[in-house]
Amino acid sequence: MTAFFARIYSIYAAFWFIVTSIFFLLPQLIMAQRLSWHPLALRINYFWAWTWMTLLFMKVQIDWEARISKSESYVLCANHFSFMDIPVNYLLGISFKYIGKSSIAKAPVFGYMFRKIHVMVNRESMRSRGESMRRAQEAMQQGFNMFFFPEGGILAKEPPQMIPFRDGAFRLACEFNNPVLPIVLHDNYKVFPDDGKYLLFHHPIRITVGNPIYPKGNTDDDVAELRQATHSWIQEKLNSHE
Repeated sequence: MTAFFARIYSIYAAFWFIVTSIFFLLPQLIMAQRLSWHPLALRINYFWAWTWMTLLFMKVQIDWEARISKSESYVLCANHFSFMDIPVNYLLGISFKYIGKSSIAKAPVFGYMFRKIHVMVNRESMRSRGESMRRAQEAMQQGFNMFFFPEGGILAKEPPQMIPFRDGAFRLACEFNNPVLPIVLHDNYKVFPDDGKYLLFHHPIRITVGNPIYPKGNTDDDVAELRQATHSWIQEKLNSHE
């Protein structure tokens, strides 16, 4: 797709992003007001993402390597190369709460909804990081899945090569003996590159969901082993599908 057609396609995608977001945002704002309504609010994300992707004529392929148990809470971990990762993850149909940057909360209306449902963190503040982990622990005790981008943001300079993972997601998994569910987002950086041009390209999207990786204990060594196992598995999948 040439830059000209990518610009036209990007404008088209932005239009439908705004329209569909407005349509689905009102019920989400209502559902955000009570914790008991949050599962429904999170379910709405799936229908929004599916609607938007359909309007974009995006072909999405999801490869499941394991069956997901509804009776278990997971710490979902994925590579993060593109802003496209956030809506694409909703296509998994798994209800989860994000660990998201506190700057998202500044967005009008959407930021309020995100702050009410998900867990915000200012990664520059140790106090904020500690508070976000406490809230993530509470969410998992309440039966929610938690979604982390363990690279800490879109920081990789040469995708699909990831940077090292941070400990937070794996310390949470070890502390509560919850499995990590590794997720590979193969193509989002080709659809919406993080290059400052804000161009969206039409390209098939592939997602691979791996077998859960269970922690062996709650020591620092166990956290490091779980972190490395998750990173190695995701990176191997990224390399093998290039």
